Amino acid sequence: MTRRIPLWGALLPLALGLGAYWLYWKNEAEGFRAAVERIVPNTEIETGGFPYRIEARLPATSLRWERPDSYLALGADNAVINRQP
Repeated sequence: MTRRIPLWGALLPLALGLGAYWLYWKNEAEGFRAAVERIVPNTEIETGGFPYRIEARLPATSLRWERPDSYLALGADNAVINRQP
């Protein structure tokens, strides 16, 4: 006589795996957002794109780095930064 596994017994590992995957990439997305905020402070950053990519959208942005002998200035009407999971 064979014993069958109930449906919930088969679906429970799948649900737990998907939950763990979601939590992991949710934390990665928050870390990505924090990294972008360190580079571009005082800017409203919209993140999204999960689960296929982690994407940060920035409004009109300008950055400037200065050194005693040179400087670099960048500007854009909007910017999209992607990170693949």
